[in-house]
Amino acid sequence: MKIQDIRKGDIYQNISGNQNRTASATNTFQVLRVENSEEDGYEMSAIWLGNISSKKATLLDITQINNKNTWKHHRDAHLEEIVVRRLMIPGADPIELSSFPYKPPIPKQEPKPEPVFTMEEPEVKSTPVKVIPTPSEAAAKIENRYDSFALFASSTYTNFEELCYEFANSVELHMERGRPGKKSGRYIVYETEWSAFKNNQKTIREIRDMKLWISPKNNSGVKYPSFETIIRRLLQSALWFGDKTERGIIKKAHFVPGVRKS
Repeated sequence: MKIQDIRKGDIYQNISGNQNRTASATNTFQVLRVENSEEDGYEMSAIWLGNISSKKATLLDITQINNKNTWKHHRDAHLEEIVVRRLMIPGADPIELSSFPYKPPIPKQEPKPEPVFTMEEPEVKSTPVKVIPTPSEAAAKIENRYDSFALFASSTYTNFEELCYEFANSVELHMERGRPGKKSGRYIVYETEWSAFKNNQKTIREIRDMKLWISPKNNSGVKYPSFETIIRRLLQSALWFGDKTERGIIKKAHFVPGVRKS
């Protein structure tokens, strides 16, 4: 038997001598501890046996306990604690009534707390609020006309609503006039710039660089249309070529009270 096979609680009987052939409390031992380790290449093993009767411990090694002429392993043996019921009468000997295996009390388990379920409040996602310039802010921004128009040179169609509230009251727009004929220079220029702005997402600067003029006389020594001209054309184009939503935005921005046309 290897030392790894020996377990705490195993029962061994010392059978040396004829008087020990029958198991009794005096020649029966219980394994108390098994030590097995290695240090500096040396194997160290020790087996502590306790005599059931005397309660004294004995130290053996694996060679000694494997000596079948001295020690016998009782594989199915085990210690069993017995509870004895006795009748105790003062002045008389105890009267044994019964005995039964001892069963340790089962520890009382505390009841588990009931799970508490809480209703989580739904996450409320805030909707970004679009800040519309007040009339005073709009008026202040258009004090310097050239600078205010040039500041929007990188704007695209995604800034359409902002452009409306910024300039609908500072450029000349024909709110009720119908769009010109398809063959006119004004129709071609306005429709071309609006398509580039809305469909192709070109910036105000890129549209200005297209150098579109309604008639040759407008190009008298001037290389590019002004940013103000391009923005005015795009807002007017929204009235002529835009959809219902776009026209609604520009009309609403055009009638913001307190903003005077420049």
